Amino acid sequence: MNDIKKINLIIDFDSTIIKTEGLEELAVISLKNRIDKDEIIKKIENITNQGMEGLITLQESLEKRIKVLEASRADLLVLEKILKNKITDSFLANLDFFNKHKDNIYIFSGGFLEFIMPTLDFFDISSSRVFANNFHYDINNKIIGFDKNNPLAQAGGKAKLFKQLKLEGMTVSIGDGWSDYEIKNIGGADYFIAFTENVSRQRVIEKADFVANNFTQVIEFLNKI
Repeated sequence: MNDIKKINLIIDFDSTIIKTEGLEELAVISLKNRIDKDEIIKKIENITNQGMEGLITLQESLEKRIKVLEASRADLLVLEKILKNKITDSFLANLDFFNKHKDNIYIFSGGFLEFIMPTLDFFDISSSRVFANNFHYDINNKIIGFDKNNPLAQAGGKAKLFKQLKLEGMTVSIGDGWSDYEIKNIGGADYFIAFTENVSRQRVIEKADFVANNFTQVIEFLNKI
């Protein structure tokens, strides 16, 4: 049995720390006055699922979703409040764990820092340990794109980032998507835990060393390895 304090934990954000997908929630806000909003939101959901199952690259997924978002900085302020009320139940139930182990927890997300950092206030995780994408804006503060040079905007980006960090010791990747599995498969992490409390993806589950229905089960697994 290893000391959990010496295990690096790389945790996903969307559909893991929170119950939903940030960009989908942003779409609900930004498209609220569109007659065809339900159709567009469904399209965004389908694109998200294709990316999370590894059927399209993350960059393709981001480009397609942002193109139809029609979102702005003002919409992000609304989103912040919504996401703080959508933190996954078992994460809230284990806040003591995060406070105790915050020095070996890293957040890797294909989402965006603009809505991730405010949500993580609950967990007291240093911003230096949070890695995600950044939006690009036009002069009217409308979201028009993202930083394509960021590894997390690229295919295999989480695995690339993991290699760049050169973390010492055992590492466990935790998340609901294909990119979280890639941290082990092409990055070199020791274990991958498929997190299914919010969404279950069979293609991802098949690659997992362990399937956790909640974060308490994650902790139990970490205590055994």
